[in-house]
Order: sequence, then structure tokens, then C-alpha cells
Amino acid sequence: MWKNQDILSPQDAQDFLENSPKPCAVFYSQFGLLDAAHSQKLDFVTHLTSLFNAADIDCLLVNADNFDGPTEIRKNDYCIWMVERPPTIAHRPNQFHVFPAYLHGFWYCDPKGLRNNSSISDATFKPHKMSGQWARKVFERLNKKFVGTGRTKFEQPPANTHPPPNGCIAIPVQTFVKPTFYKTWIQYPELIKETLRTRGNRPVAIKPHPGLGLKDSTFIASLHDPENGVFVEPFNLHELLAAADCVVTRCSAVAIEAALHKTPAIVTGEVDFHHITSPVKTLSEIGPAIHAALGQHRPYEKYLTWFFTQQLFQPQNNSQTANRLVELLALPPNRK
Repeated sequence: MWKNQDILSPQDAQDFLENSPKPCAVFYSQFGLLDAAHSQKLDFVTHLTSLFNAADIDCLLVNADNFDGPTEIRKNDYCIWMVERPPTIAHRPNQFHVFPAYLHGFWYCDPKGLRNNSSISDATFKPHKMSGQWARKVFERLNKKFVGTGRTKFEQPPANTHPPPNGCIAIPVQTFVKPTFYKTWIQYPELIKETLRTRGNRPVAIKPHPGLGLKDSTFIASLHDPENGVFVEPFNLHELLAAADCVVTRCSAVAIEAALHKTPAIVTGEVDFHHITSPVKTLSEIGPAIHAALGQHRPYEKYLTWFFTQQLFQPQNNSQTANRLVELLALPPNRK
């Protein structure tokens, strides 16, 4: 799998490339993902390296902690970024971003970037070209795996611990720090205040993020006003999404998880699943967007099928995944 079975330093990798006559795929990673890749605990990465090895391409695993980017990569080498926030480097044809996606078991292998910055954002979703019956089966499978088990990124309180109000507008709050790796147009304090101002008679359920600092947590807690229909609780996420009539968030993955519940979502930042949300860029758009979203019926089943099975990758679908990766990576036809 890994050449020499070692985790290399950037300099060691550079030295290896200078002396290797064969093309190489250099995987740059950090922290827990680095160790998991080295231990072959990441099935997608193992699948990917097997394809490279079959094409007689050596795979190097490089520790990218505190790393500004490779000084030089040869023309026929592959640069694989397994880094959530990789250094800003020039795009190259054989450079790919590999990282876990929003739902467990799905992966990015993208030439442009990850999540908010991935090439999926530029792709065209064509629901009329997809079988409704097939999409329904895929949707039911996703729903069973994630909604049925309550599975999501962060640990959740048990259902019924904090029952959310039915028909609410849900605001799952991320950290208040403005992201620097992608565009956001409205930040959480203003987003929350405008949603409360334009909500009409609907209750609002605000779910704090576990990573909020003391100052931001205090601000969120101060909004709790059940008598006036404003609830601030650590809601169970899937229970909240099921009860909500609409989700308003900056750019959280919760917005695509909402699609598993067929709940419309409004986002105020760049996401690569914008096709199934209502992006807004100004405060004056939030109220009308909420009103419009409540009456929308979107092709959630087809979209989730397109997004997760045709744009992302599942290592469990070995044959399909292998064929797509060989084409995407333009691997040599003379594979072993």
C-alpha cells in the first residue's frame, strides 16, 4: 500500500521523488486521519491506493502538519490532499482533494476542493434524467442508515430529551467565527436576529453548536424565551429536522441532512449542495426566503441520489467506484 510502509516528512518525500524513476502518488495528511490512513483503517483510501499500485504507481504518505505545500511535484506524479484546509497552492491537472464527506461512508475525490469549495458546486443537477423509482430506493436506504439510527457528525442527546416545537424554524448554529476558506454573506448574530424578526407566528428552535465559546454561548442562551416561541436547547438533530418546517443556517452540513427529512433549508454562505437549498446574500432576503421555502416541494430523493452516489464516492461499491476513479484520475491503461 504505502511505499516503505512509513509516514514520511515532506523533505523525505521530496528526496524520494528525486531518486524514483516511477511515478508516485503523494498523499498529504494530518492528525488522526494521517494515522488512520497509515493503519489502513480508511477503506476509501485503501481502495484508492490499490488502484494506484495496480497502475504501477508508488504511494507515499506524508505528514502535512504545519506544512505550506510541496516545493516541487513532477509532471507525472499525483498530489493527493487529505487535509481539511489545505495550503493555497496552484491548481494542477493531477491534484485531488480526498476527504470524508457530510455523511459517514462517503468521500470526496475532487480536483477543485472540499465541501464548500468542491467542483460539485459547478455541476448541473438534472432530475428529469433520473429514475424516480431508483432514487426512491437510494433515498430510503440513506434514510434508514442515518435518520433511522440517529447518526450524525456530532454526538446527540437521546430523542425526547428536548422535544422541539412542531412546525418550527430551526437554526442549527455553528461557531460564530467567520470562515476564511469560503464565502459567507450573513453571519450568525444577524442571521438569528433577522429570522426572529421575520418569523411571523412560527416558533424558532435554536440548537447551539458544541464548539461555541463562552461569549457566543451566552448570547445564544439569552435568546431563550419559550413564552414568545423561542427555544434554545441542545435538541437531538434528527428530531429537530423532523419537527421543523424550515432550516436557516449559514453553511452547515445540517442543511443537506435536512434533505433526508425533506425539510427545506436556507443558507447564507457557499455550499456545494446549493442546488437543493435557498442561498441568500442579504438580510432583506431572509424573510421572503423563509416564506417561499415553506411552500416548496423539491426533488429531495433525486438530489440526494445524485449528490451522494454520482458526485461523491462509496468504497463499498467497489466496481463502480473503481471505474469512476480510474476515469477521474486518468490512470494509465496498462494497469496490472
